[in-house]
Amino acid sequence: MKVSELIDFSSKQECSLSPLDVYRDMFNVKIDNDGRNDYICIRIKDGGTYQKQITLRQAAWYNGVKPDDKEDVALTIAATMFTEEILTAYLSQQSIHDFKSRIQSATAVKNRDGRYALRITMNDGMPIPMIPMDSQDESDYRRLSPDDRQDYLLNLAVHYLTREDARAIIQRIRQTTKDQTGVRVLSHPQDFTQQTANVFALNFAKVLSCFNVNTDRGENREWEVGNRSLYDDLDTRQSGTHLSM
Repeated sequence: MKVSELIDFSSKQECSLSPLDVYRDMFNVKIDNDGRNDYICIRIKDGGTYQKQITLRQAAWYNGVKPDDKEDVALTIAATMFTEEILTAYLSQQSIHDFKSRIQSATAVKNRDGRYALRITMNDGMPIPMIPMDSQDESDYRRLSPDDRQDYLLNLAVHYLTREDARAIIQRIRQTTKDQTGVRVLSHPQDFTQQTANVFALNFAKVLSCFNVNTDRGENREWEVGNRSLYDDLDTRQSGTHLSM
């Protein structure tokens, strides 16, 4: 069973004062205007900084609430806009995603079109389909000296595998949100209504709260599946997004 299939969205555990607290522990958020466009920016603690333009509807939602509610709205919008960035950073902190010790090799393969892809070989022999390199990653790889390329590829392989797990989980969150809101097709995050954004952010917060992580608030959350934690009897013979129990 994949990690993404272990998610239980039912409310079985006690909630903190706000389900958005898990986001406050993870990143800082700001919504502002650069003189031409409204934008949202997050800084993930021990991670990167990301910025995206928001729509007039999102800006109107943020600007239309009371000052005490602005942070909650900003966190909600951020959860829908930066889901992959947040979850990838979060998963990279989990021991289950210590891919580096499980990777035998990572090599760059040049395709016929001249673009590079990453070939990853796991210690257990689990097949991993070749992953096309992102444009920026390929550019960075080309600029490196041969001596520095291997470490770069290994770190890149860890990032790509973690990101693939994140994307599988996000698909579960999107499907659950779609079912709960009764919509036929879940739109792009920038087209979410306030209701959809709130439901999505709550489901995402539940997923983040499932992992056993010590946060700045001293919380130690453990996700229970039946009477077992998420990581009990994890089959470490599986690799990539095929983690099973």
